[in-house]
Amino acid sequence: MGGVVNIAASGETSWQGFATAIVEGLKSRGVALAVQSILPLRTEDYPTKAKRPHNSRFDLTRLQDVFGLTTLSWREALEPELDLLAPEMR
Repeated sequence: MGGVVNIAASGETSWQGFATAIVEGLKSRGVALAVQSILPLRTEDYPTKAKRPHNSRFDLTRLQDVFGLTTLSWREALEPELDLLAPEMR
């Protein structure tokens, strides 16, 4: 069996949701940030030559079905990264 198998953290979010989680996570770890909030930006409002799909979520079904693997949710995977990053930013 050939082909590409996507592997990524599970769950769904937007770039705005991901950025907001990073900012909130760093602030909760005592990092002083100038940013107060992250505003969403529609794809249509960000001009680029590359065409962006409206739904670019990875399908992790094959990873589970063929290899028996599941990944952490993106939120669970983000936490230890923020734990490592926060001390460097204080």
